[in-house]
Amino acid sequence: MKRIPLIILCSLLLFACIKGEKHDSPGTGDIDLPISGGDDDDPVQQSDYTALVFEVINLDYPGLETVKRLHSEGKDGQALNALREYYRSRNNVLNPKVNLVNPSLSAGEKNIADQACRERGYRLYIKNYAEGTDPSTGLPLYWSFADAKGDLDWNKNPGGITEKQFAIQRHRHHWMENQAKAYRVTGDDRYVDYIIDIYSSWLKAFPFPGAHKLSSREFRDQWTDLQASDRVMSQINILQYCVRSDHFTTDWLALYLVEFANTVESIRCNPYATESSNHRLFEVQAVFTAAVLMPEFKNASIWLEEGLENVATQVKLQFRSDGVQVEMDPSYHITVLNNFYEIHQLAKQNGLLDRLPADYTNYLRSAAAFVRDIMYTNYSMDNFNDTRSVSWSKSVLKRNFGYWAEMFPDEPGLKWFATERGQGSAPEHLSASYPVSGYYVLRDGWEKQAMMLVLKNNDNARGWWHCQPDNGTFGLYRNGRRFTPDAGSYSYGGDAGDNAQRADFQATKMHNTLTVGLANIPDENARGRLVSENHLDDGTDIFIVANDSYSNLSHRRQVHFVKRKFFVILDEGIGGSAIPSVELSFHLCDGVGDVAIDDYGNGAYGAHTVFSDGNNMVFKTFTQSADGFAGSNGESWYSDAIGQKIQRRFYRVSSPKSADSPLRFVTVICPLGAASGFSSADISASFSANAVNLNVNGTAYSIAL
Repeated sequence: MKRIPLIILCSLLLFACIKGEKHDSPGTGDIDLPISGGDDDDPVQQSDYTALVFEVINLDYPGLETVKRLHSEGKDGQALNALREYYRSRNNVLNPKVNLVNPSLSAGEKNIADQACRERGYRLYIKNYAEGTDPSTGLPLYWSFADAKGDLDWNKNPGGITEKQFAIQRHRHHWMENQAKAYRVTGDDRYVDYIIDIYSSWLKAFPFPGAHKLSSREFRDQWTDLQASDRVMSQINILQYCVRSDHFTTDWLALYLVEFANTVESIRCNPYATESSNHRLFEVQAVFTAAVLMPEFKNASIWLEEGLENVATQVKLQFRSDGVQVEMDPSYHITVLNNFYEIHQLAKQNGLLDRLPADYTNYLRSAAAFVRDIMYTNYSMDNFNDTRSVSWSKSVLKRNFGYWAEMFPDEPGLKWFATERGQGSAPEHLSASYPVSGYYVLRDGWEKQAMMLVLKNNDNARGWWHCQPDNGTFGLYRNGRRFTPDAGSYSYGGDAGDNAQRADFQATKMHNTLTVGLANIPDENARGRLVSENHLDDGTDIFIVANDSYSNLSHRRQVHFVKRKFFVILDEGIGGSAIPSVELSFHLCDGVGDVAIDDYGNGAYGAHTVFSDGNNMVFKTFTQSADGFAGSNGESWYSDAIGQKIQRRFYRVSSPKSADSPLRFVTVICPLGAASGFSSADISASFSANAVNLNVNGTAYSIAL
C-alpha cells in the first residue's frame, strides 16, 4: 500500500488529541490513519523508529542537551546512545512502584517470569487463569501460547477457554514486569531478551492502527481500554528495570518509546464510553502516570494537564455520597480506592500534591472505612456481586490497610488491621450503614471470633454490569467461618456456555432472599432502599430495607440483631396480587455433610451445621400460615474464583400469597456451640394480628407488624 512519510505520520498521530477535544467511544473518529507497522511486505524498518523517536521526544527537555546536539548534527546513532544513557541515569522523577536499589522478587513472580519463555512453551500469565499446578514447584502452571513450531500464537485458544476475559487479558502483558524485575534481581539478560522477543511478536501481530480510528474490533481490544492502560503502567516500570541491560539496545529503546507514545495517544483518543466506570479511571491513571514519569515526551505537558483535570473529575464520579464505589462491587471498590492512593503517592513524591483537588482525600476516607466495615474479621471478603474472594487474601488486605492507614492515621481500625491488631485500636462502633449504595453491617465485635452479618440491598438504578439481582441477600460470618458464602460470579462470560454459567451464579434464587416463582429480580427493579435503622438500649440493632423486586411483589426485610446474641429476619412479600408461589432461600456453607436439614412440619423448616469444632449455627424459618407451605432442600454452588466452584447445601421454603394480604416468613439464626447442642435448642415463633412473637432459648422477643 502507499504510505504516508513516517515523520508526517508521527506528527499527525501525536497532535491528533489536543487538550479539550471530545472523543466518542472506542473505534470512532474522522481520521483514518494507516497502521504504522505497514503490511507484512512493507514493515517499518528500525531506521523508521530512529526517525520517529526524535519526533515524539522533546529534545528541549532538561538533560537532553547532548541528545539534541547529536541529532541536529545528523548523528542519530550517537544521539540514541545519549538518550539511553539519560534514561539509565535520570533522577528527575520518583516512581513509588520501582525499587532499583533493593529490588525483590517473590517465588511467584519468578515463576511467572520463567514460564513466559520459549523453552517453557510461552506460558503467559493471564490473571485468574491457570492450567493447573506445577508438581515440581507447587506454583501455578499457566497456559501455553506456543504453536506446533514453538513460536508464539497470539490467537491460540489453549484449553478451549471461551471466556472473553481470557481472550483479551493476554494483551495486558502482565508477565512482562515480572520478567523485568527478574532481570534486575538476577542480572540475567535472558529475561530482557524475552521481553523483546514477546513484545516484538505482539507488535507484528497487532501493529498500531492509529490513535483515531481502529481498523477492527480485534484491534480495539488490543489498543484501548484496560489492555492499553495496563501496558502503559507496566512499561514505565519495565524501562526503569531493564534499560541498564546491554541487551536493551538503542534500536530497541527507539521502538519502545515510540510504541509507548502510541499507546498513550490511543488511550486519549479512545476513552471508555462510561465516564464513571472503573475502566475510565484506569485510563486516566495511565495517562497521568505517563505524564509524571515520562516527562521527556513532547505531549507530556498535554498528558499532565488532561490527567490532573480528569483525576479531579474521577475522584468525584467514582464514589457515591456514602463512600461506596459506584459499581457497588467490593473488589472494584478496593481497586479503585488504590488507584486513587497510587495517584496521590505519585503526585506527593513528584511535587504535584498541590495540583490535586483540596478535598481529594475526603472521598477516599469513607471508601477505606467501607472496606474496614464489610471485611470479615479473619481478613476475608465475601463474593458480593463480582468480587472474587480468593483475590483478597489476608496478606493483600493487610497491605492495603497499611496504605490507607498511611493516608488516614486518625481513622480508627485501619492501622489496627494493617498490623494484625498490633498497633492502633479497634473502631468504637459495631454496626455500619451505607444506605445510598445499600450495604449494612451488624456485628458483636472486631476480633476474629466475632459474629457479623452483612446485608446487601443495592440501589442499582444505573444497571451496573457487576451488580447482581440479589437484593435482600446477606453474608453471615462467625469465628473464621462464612456460614452463608455468597454465590459469586464464576464466569465473566464469553460464548453461550460461559454466559449461561454466569447467569446461573448470578440468579436471585442462588442468594438468600425472596423470589417469585424462582425468577430473577429484573434489572430495572434493583432499587434497594433503607426504610429505617434503630439501635435499642438493650444492644439490639435493627435494619429494615425494602425493594420492589417484581411487578406484583415488593420485598420488605427486617434484620434484628437481638442483644447482639442472635438474628431474627422478618420477610414480608407485599402486593395486591395473588401469587401461586413465593420462595425464600438460604444457601449455607460448603461441607455438604456438615449441614443437616430440619423439617419440623406445621409451617416450620430449617437447617443446622454439625461441624466438629464447636462453631455451628441454627437456621429455623416459620411461616404465618401453614396452608400451602412447603420446604425443600438441595445442593447449589458458590465461587470464590473465576472457573472454580464449591458445593454447598441450601434449604428453601415456599408459600402461596393471597390477594391483598402480605405473605410473611420469620427466620431465627442462632449460634450454636457443639453440634450436639442442637437437640436442646428451643426456638419457637407465633404470629398475631400485630406482631411476631419469638422465644429463643428462653429469650422472648417481639416484632411489631
